[in-house]
Amino acid sequence: MTGLQAYGAVSSALFALRSKQYKAVRSGDQHQEIRGQHIECSLLETQVSALTHLASNYLLTGQEARRRGTSHASIVPYQAFATSDGYMMIAAMNNKQFKDLCCVLDVSHLLDDHRFNENERRVANRDDLLPQLEARLQTQSTSEWMKVLQGTSVGCAPINSVGQALNDEQVLHLNLIQMLEHPVAGPIKTVGLPVSFSQTPGSVRTAPPLLGEHTSELLSEFLQKTSIEIIDLRDRGVVA
Repeated sequence: MTGLQAYGAVSSALFALRSKQYKAVRSGDQHQEIRGQHIECSLLETQVSALTHLASNYLLTGQEARRRGTSHASIVPYQAFATSDGYMMIAAMNNKQFKDLCCVLDVSHLLDDHRFNENERRVANRDDLLPQLEARLQTQSTSEWMKVLQGTSVGCAPINSVGQALNDEQVLHLNLIQMLEHPVAGPIKTVGLPVSFSQTPGSVRTAPPLLGEHTSELLSEFLQKTSIEIIDLRDRGVVA
């Protein structure tokens, strides 16, 4: 979760910066100086902010959230489902989407059940509804269900393994996997940059360094150590 918190902190900081710039433009004073300011954005603050509806439920009702795995607390069905060969995410967030889902899965009889005709009732009767959907989804593969669900109003996506994600056709099309030359291992693959710039395209230029590969260079350039001093530091095991 630390990675998610760090991502949220960076995103919030960038949003704060952009908001200040937008405010200057909205003020109508095109010559207004946009001064820098100190922005505090901790991992704790961003993680609490990410609680969204879970926080609202507690603050308004005092109700503690239950651990539900991938399922949504207040929307049903909205979770990961097992298929015959893997898992996929399905989100039917309103009655129209639930109807479309039932029609595609060929379980239209569920639409006639008063326990499931509104989201509030589906939430209350999730233990009766979900096993029926799970049983149906396990009869076909993820790709088969994706083919029939895409183009409907139902939110859906395959849950990929790491290997499946890295070999996805769109990932390959975006050149997210790059080849580098490693001084010991030879040609290696690595994940490229997630951001594309139209005028100044970037790339991963070098392979991960060997242990101590740049020690002498860094000590010399940034600490002005002489070659004799660097040798002494190595001999004493201070640096690698």
